[in-house]
Amino acid sequence: MQRNFPSVSHNLDIPFGDKLRLIGYDLNVKRGVKPRDRLKLVLYWRVDRRLEPGWKLSTKVLDDRGKTLMDLDKEGPLRQYRNGAQVAPMSDWQEGFFYTDEVPFRLPRRLRTKELSFEVGIVKDGNFLEPKGGKEVRHGQFTLVKVPVEQQEKEQTAPKVETLKVKHLGEGVKLKLDGKLDEPAWQAADFTRQFVSQRWSRVYPKSPRQGRAKMLWDDKRLYVGFEIRDEDILGGIPRNAKDPPLWKRGAVELLIQPSDKQGNKDYYQILVGPQNMVFDSQFDDFEKPNIEPAGPFGHSEWTSKLTAGVKLDGTLDNPVDIDQGYVIEMAIPWISFGKANHVPPVAGEIWKMNLSMVHNDWRLVWSALGRNSHKKQVSIHDAGHFGHVVFESTPAPSSEAPRAVDAAPTDKASAPPGREPGSDDPDQNEGAD
Repeated sequence: MQRNFPSVSHNLDIPFGDKLRLIGYDLNVKRGVKPRDRLKLVLYWRVDRRLEPGWKLSTKVLDDRGKTLMDLDKEGPLRQYRNGAQVAPMSDWQEGFFYTDEVPFRLPRRLRTKELSFEVGIVKDGNFLEPKGGKEVRHGQFTLVKVPVEQQEKEQTAPKVETLKVKHLGEGVKLKLDGKLDEPAWQAADFTRQFVSQRWSRVYPKSPRQGRAKMLWDDKRLYVGFEIRDEDILGGIPRNAKDPPLWKRGAVELLIQPSDKQGNKDYYQILVGPQNMVFDSQFDDFEKPNIEPAGPFGHSEWTSKLTAGVKLDGTLDNPVDIDQGYVIEMAIPWISFGKANHVPPVAGEIWKMNLSMVHNDWRLVWSALGRNSHKKQVSIHDAGHFGHVVFESTPAPSSEAPRAVDAAPTDKASAPPGREPGSDDPDQNEGAD
């Protein structure tokens, strides 16, 4: 309260009935506002005639459709309540004095509007003192000012595409598929980043389950080595089972779209479990062909002809002990990829792939999937979210005594694309400590 005319940034002279006069306002906005901005609106009032009990200050923030986003009626020193009553009721305001009405607030974290409007009024039992002379009056309230909302970045639904550069083995250099990844060529190969949650692209260092992979190539085969950390290694797939659901147990997974294929055309899916059993299939388009509910899923007659070696650090299907995990090392002949433009790849060529580990119906992935425009989990089969694998001509270091590829053929299993691990609850158990 003061007798002298206050210093005001924006001068007004808006009478509210014959009682009160809004002489101006301050608002700490230069150009526009952003979500979660801290603002302070200051209103300057002069009392022409003393108000009867019951009149209250009303201030609202509206969006560009006229919907109330924020109610500021109880914000600031003059509007505070204590024990259900106003601390400084307007009926106590004295004639001829100026009152500074400070209203601090913070904007919401999301502003789905192009501008904000600030409405000011004096209300009692739902009735307003009518403002006179204002440019915009709505339901007895004066539109004080409109401020633009600065352009906001759209919510990210697709995380950054990952890239992995793959070294060439060099002429005469071969690997033994024993699940050890101890040859000099493997030691020099780059790992992918740690596999992440498929929606949020986050690494959880304390999680009991982790995964990463590396690759090499030569003129005959693609070599992939997975290192999986898992405190409970799951198998449990009968050897004579037809199309067993590997995605419901434990496995590593590759989705491969060769050459420069566009959209979701002509890609392959391969799963290998710690029992050294394999699912492999080829798809013409996104999860097609797909015959529900029992399959086949994709062209299940396609075979990758891969060989693999598995090394367990723990015991299969024993929940009592604490396992460390397993390594799966595989070699896939280039001739298996009949949909590729040419095999082997040309040095410098990029194939799109995604890699993952699955455990009991959920997964961690190399290239995160994010969410689509409907905020639903993107499918692991969406080639638009595959990472980029670049085949380099640079040879990897080799040992003095080359070793031939040596691994028993794996058993074929299958997993339907419509039941990807984690499709019902994509972030189940993520980040468990």
